[in-house]
Amino acid sequence: GMAAQDVVPSNGSGCPSGSEVDWDMPSGTSIEPNDVVTITFTAVTIVNPGTYCNEAHTVPGQSKTSSGQTAIVEIDTSGGLCPGEAVLVSHTMDSADLVSSDLTALPYTYTLEVDYTIKVENIGTEDLELSGFIDLLPVGYSYFANIPGGTITDAPFNLHYVSNLDRQRVTWKFNPAIPMAPGTTQTLLFKADSVGGQGNYWVDLLAEFGNGAFSEKVYTWPTALVSITDVYDVTAIGPDGSMVIDLQVLVQGEEGMIASWNIDE
Repeated sequence: GMAAQDVVPSNGSGCPSGSEVDWDMPSGTSIEPNDVVTITFTAVTIVNPGTYCNEAHTVPGQSKTSSGQTAIVEIDTSGGLCPGEAVLVSHTMDSADLVSSDLTALPYTYTLEVDYTIKVENIGTEDLELSGFIDLLPVGYSYFANIPGGTITDAPFNLHYVSNLDRQRVTWKFNPAIPMAPGTTQTLLFKADSVGGQGNYWVDLLAEFGNGAFSEKVYTWPTALVSITDVYDVTAIGPDGSMVIDLQVLVQGEEGMIASWNIDE
């Protein structure tokens, strides 16, 4: 990756006076697969006691890439809410159970049952109305059923296979919309089936709110990672009958197979 460097905000030198700080990345800045770009900064303020929330987005994308209200700072308060409309939307993988393995062909394939939780938290001071979810499951995954325990029990409105992405899109529409008072939480639990080989499997979730609460659907970015790794038990016995090697090898590269194992004498 690139060496750390100082980037001065483009809308003011040193400390911009406005509430929005803009950074223009140096020419040639790129993010390769699995790379991360991090900006750290210090903010100085003189304000009254209260709860202060931040929001960030990238260019291009603007509001479509919004982080939502985050990095909450509380001054002389306990459990305060962000002023105005603010929400936290998360999608997590709770458990993955191996149903079966097919080791007869390469690459190896595994059938899993994966449990997920979608969670929406109203962390703002305004009432919200949750009107739906659009959940894009990973390649090889398909919705199976809701799981008891969530506050939302509605079945999906539509299951659609998106051919150009090779992924299933699961849509929930809540009619009437689900009211969310400030400080309240809604959860939806469901199970998905999957068939696939080693690799990383992510979901993409959009949450939709009524009454024009947000300019865009709230997006989680790729999340709820399921990582499948081939595991090999490797043992070797020396001429005298003693154990030379006894270990596990985890393979998660492009090839996914051990073709040979060389042991120096």
